[in-house]
Amino acid sequence: MSRISAKIAAVLIALAAGLVAISTLTAGPANAIPPACHDGFVLWNIYHDMGDEATASAILSNLRGMGCLDPIEQ
Repeated sequence: MSRISAKIAAVLIALAAGLVAISTLTAGPANAIPPACHDGFVLWNIYHDMGDEATASAILSNLRGMGCLDPIEQ
């Protein structure tokens, strides 16, 4: 690899890392529901529909503890 190609590759890698850092900092609850919260709501719904209120209540408690039930700031 020539020196110019190596420098271009290094610059592109630095730009990609910067974009990842920026997108990580700007991502928040107002932008999307975290996957764990979404999956937790699905599980809660399944156990609630089956009539297993103890498990549904425990899942809801975990969702509350993870902040999934906090109001989304807009």
